[in-house]
Amino acid sequence: MELSTLTLVSPDAVARAFKAGRFSEVEECCKGVLAQAPETAWAWHFLGRLPDLDSEIEIDFLNTALSLSPCDARILCDLSRVYSRVGQFELAVEWAQQAVALQPNSASALITLAEAHTLAGAGDAAWPLWERAVVLAPSSFSAQLAYGQGLQQRDRSKDALKHLKRAATLEPKNLEALFLL
Repeated sequence: MELSTLTLVSPDAVARAFKAGRFSEVEECCKGVLAQAPETAWAWHFLGRLPDLDSEIEIDFLNTALSLSPCDARILCDLSRVYSRVGQFELAVEWAQQAVALQPNSASALITLAEAHTLAGAGDAAWPLWERAVVLAPSSFSAQLAYGQGLQQRDRSKDALKHLKRAATLEPKNLEALFLL
């Protein structure tokens, strides 16, 4: 990509490429943008979300993005997910709590915090978050599945069935949802 065309790169265009799985294009665009403007938080953020990165590199990129955009709940959620993946659950919960503090009605932030609590073994702390998330994001597979599972554990099978069916509809090939049904 020519440097002169990099000024035309927008976060939306990079997001579309990311969603389409064109990760080498995303990496090239972000690195090009950062060569011209290293203070571009969204470019650091996308670099930190690229698949198959070493966790330490992901964390470095995401921390750089966060230092440039400290009130971005999406970056905080992504940091939480990385820390959950590497088993550092206290940090995962901490970052997700910050995201929820910034955006208390963000389904994404609530789901991230609920997932972090769940992975940390704090299902009781996660439950009210799943309850809120399922209302805010009825199309969220993870919220429907976790809420349905929680209802099952609370002996509310009829209510659980509704949410587990919704989860199976959202991701019909997901074996966990089918198994729970």
